[in-house]
Amino acid sequence: MSTTVDYFTYTPVHGAPETASVLFAILAIVSTLQILNTSSARWQFILVGTAAAESIGYIFRSVCINHVSLGLFICMNLFLLLPPNALALFNYKIIAEVARNSLVENAPFWKRPRFLVWFFFASDVFSFVLQSTGASMTAVENAKNAGKWVCIFGLAIQLVFLA
Repeated sequence: MSTTVDYFTYTPVHGAPETASVLFAILAIVSTLQILNTSSARWQFILVGTAAAESIGYIFRSVCINHVSLGLFICMNLFLLLPPNALALFNYKIIAEVARNSLVENAPFWKRPRFLVWFFFASDVFSFVLQSTGASMTAVENAKNAGKWVCIFGLAIQLVFLA
C-alpha cells in the first residue's frame, strides 16, 4: 500500500491547502457576483472557473494528505497545474481586446486580434497537453522523473509565451 510520502516524496502539511481552497472559493464567488452585477464581458467567467478549479485542487490535496490514492493524486495534480493555463487564456483575451479597441486591423498580421488569440490559444493548448501528460506520468513509479521534466517543460513553454 502506498503512503503519502511515496506520492509526494515529502510529508505535506495541513492548513495551507485548506486555507488556499477557501480563499480561491471566495475569489470565485466574489468574481461571479462582480461579473453578474456589472456589464462585464461573459468571457471573464474564465477567472471564476480558474479560481473554482484551484479550490477543488486544494481540496483534493487536503484529502490526499490523509487518504492518498493514485486517482486522488492525479486529480490533485491536474486541478492544481492546469488552471493557470486558463488564466493565461484570460490574459491573451485581454491582449486581443486591447488590440481590437486600439483599431490595429491595418497592422501587420502578428498584431491583429484574430492572430493574437489564435497564436496564444495554440501555445496554451500545447503547454496544457504537456503539463497534463507530465502530471499524469508523475503518478506512475517508473515514469515519475520523466513526468516531472515533461511537466516542467510544459510550464516553461507557458512562461515563454506568457512573457
